[in-house]
Amino acid sequence: MTTQTLKRKKSGPPSSEDPSEETTEAPLPLLTLLTHPRVQLAVANYGALCLLDIAYRAVQPLFFATPRALGGLGLPPKTIGLILGSFGVLNGALQALWFAPLVRRFGPKRVYLAGMGAFLPMWVLFPVIGALAQKQGMSPLVWTAVMLQQVASVVMDTAYGAFLSQGYLEECSAMPSMLGCIFMYITSSAPNKSSLGGTNGIGQLVAAFVRAIGPASATSLFAVSLERNWLGGNAVWLILIALSCILWTVSIPLPTETWPRHGDPQGEDDLCSADENACRG
Repeated sequence: MTTQTLKRKKSGPPSSEDPSEETTEAPLPLLTLLTHPRVQLAVANYGALCLLDIAYRAVQPLFFATPRALGGLGLPPKTIGLILGSFGVLNGALQALWFAPLVRRFGPKRVYLAGMGAFLPMWVLFPVIGALAQKQGMSPLVWTAVMLQQVASVVMDTAYGAFLSQGYLEECSAMPSMLGCIFMYITSSAPNKSSLGGTNGIGQLVAAFVRAIGPASATSLFAVSLERNWLGGNAVWLILIALSCILWTVSIPLPTETWPRHGDPQGEDDLCSADENACRG
């Protein structure tokens, strides 16, 4: 009886000592993550979005405060604060109402492409608003253009939420903001569960870097454009439009849906076929 019991205990497959499971879930080296195609694509798109977004957020209040004679609006700080605050209210309300239906109908990639494309009217409206303000003052037409720019900014902000996949929408529907789900796209690009921390860390590092250089670069470009009167002070908008078009192309290789979740056999097979050494540990 004792011998049979021992044999039965030994014959049981140990759940935590499976060599293949350990090697599959081993965290990949940072260099391997940096060269992984899915991680590079996801992080590059997130960095591009953060760069354009932070440049816009830095230049917008500067444009509002610039005197009309120089192409701005010459608004007082209180009015500028009200405009920026109205964006927060409008963005929160519309994102809560339309984001999930948009992604379910069109898919995350199309929503993301639309969000990135919204930078074009956002930049174009700056010189248009400035020219109208010089001719008409703060007329209803100027305020309408400012509000239209705010709406375009809300459309752009859906690009952050588009890092979700349709399977994640139900999980995040109870969250007060889509920012809680922003890294779902990057998370789905992680080669395995043990590499989630490294993958998100790379995304955070890239975002921090572009958010450090973005405001200084955009505001300096704005100031130099006015000081040297490049294209009547409007060269900054032309450069930012060209940059937006270039960075928009980074999103073209994105898949229609986010990559399979961890634990999906098909997703693991795709990973192993792309990087056999990573699967072997």
